[in-house]
Amino acid sequence: MALPSAVRAVVRRLGPEAPFIFTGHVEEGAAPSSFVPPSANAIVVRVERVLRAAPALQGQSGQLVTILNPAPGSAARRQVFFVKPAFYGETIGVRELGRMNVPDEIEDLHTLVGEVAEETRTEALRAHLASAEAVVHARVVGAHRVSETTAATASEHDPDWWAARLNVLAALKGDHKGELLVRYPNSRDVKWIGAPRPREGDDAVFLLHRDGLHVGGAALVLLHAIDMLPASAQDIRRIRGLMQ
Repeated sequence: MALPSAVRAVVRRLGPEAPFIFTGHVEEGAAPSSFVPPSANAIVVRVERVLRAAPALQGQSGQLVTILNPAPGSAARRQVFFVKPAFYGETIGVRELGRMNVPDEIEDLHTLVGEVAEETRTEALRAHLASAEAVVHARVVGAHRVSETTAATASEHDPDWWAARLNVLAALKGDHKGELLVRYPNSRDVKWIGAPRPREGDDAVFLLHRDGLHVGGAALVLLHAIDMLPASAQDIRRIRGLMQ
């Protein structure tokens, strides 16, 4: 039996914005995470089945989740929750984007959530490729620190700039050849979480942008998780196709 059109519409509307999607039910009387002030509007939900999640959240089945400022909804029935992680404590805190009743066709729902997630990733990659100044398949031949700050002058979210020397094997966008210097934040600060940190010997496709800075001789920069991608023949064919 196919999913009702109303269910498909909700998934396509909320799915692209929700990195964590699961079925679950409200736990009446359960205490929210201690990170939440007693006066805050929050409910606790027990996760039944994870439909979409980052690797760190894949094991949340059976666990409790605190929802901040929950959307109106029935507490008596199992529901599908579309949320964004907000904090990590003794339970995970999330902000709700929306919810709906769990359909009978749960396997079809799981498939649709996966399809929407893949479509969202593809469109994000297509847009990021379009905004890149250059896209190259390259091997990292070295990396060194180029940050101009010291321990005494660094700000709270200082990027700690490093530069990687890339040996360009093929230019997929632009005309770069030979050796290329690209900058990346080596800091572990939350502001730079997910940024690529290339190391000597890495073989990858690099999406290079400009951020208006020129540090250590490097004007091109890697800032986003998808700025460094696998470089198999299949991956390169896909990237070329998305840029056509």
